Amino acid sequence: MKKFSKLLLAAAFATTVVAGVGCGSETTSEKPAAEAPKKEDVEKTNKAVFAAAVIAEEKLQAQFGTVKGLEGDKEVTFAKPAKSKEEALTFLGTYWDAALAEKEYTAVIGDKAALDKANEAIKALAVKNKKEDSFKPETTIAKAEAIRANALTAVAKYEDAKVEEKDGNYVLTYKGLTYTVKKDGKNYKVVGKEGTIAK
Repeated sequence: MKKFSKLLLAAAFATTVVAGVGCGSETTSEKPAAEAPKKEDVEKTNKAVFAAAVIAEEKLQAQFGTVKGLEGDKEVTFAKPAKSKEEALTFLGTYWDAALAEKEYTAVIGDKAALDKANEAIKALAVKNKKEDSFKPETTIAKAEAIRANALTAVAKYEDAKVEEKDGNYVLTYKGLTYTVKKDGKNYKVVGKEGTIAK
């Protein structure tokens, strides 16, 4: 049966080629050429949507730096905002919807207990290094483990993602995460994010 099917396909292909080479109808010769660019355009757009989500996450992660502390005899590292929240959100507005940017940013900020613990360790290191006079307590600390825990990163493969157009936007799904990306002129902006990435 498979052999017979292959013969039919070969015959059909030969017929199409002959029709295309001769003075056949315009429909036969032009349709494949018209479809090819469309498929390439879709692929190009899908890759741009994927890249937009990766870049948005990278820009969010870049809003945090590190500060060292001392717990017992062990030196540890804490995450902290690299700039003020207002400055960070203004910058992120290029890549994220404003409300979503604030939600994602706030989600990785630690509570008072985490802040107190970090400041205690930071001060301990300053004392050890005889720099207690220059110690200034942090006003905000971030949850380092949360900053990259649920995000599309540069190591993600485009082949593992799915992009489809929906309601004028693009929906990107990747291992449990769903991003909604909006085209704004020539740029793309993340306007929605849901789900939890599968490990």
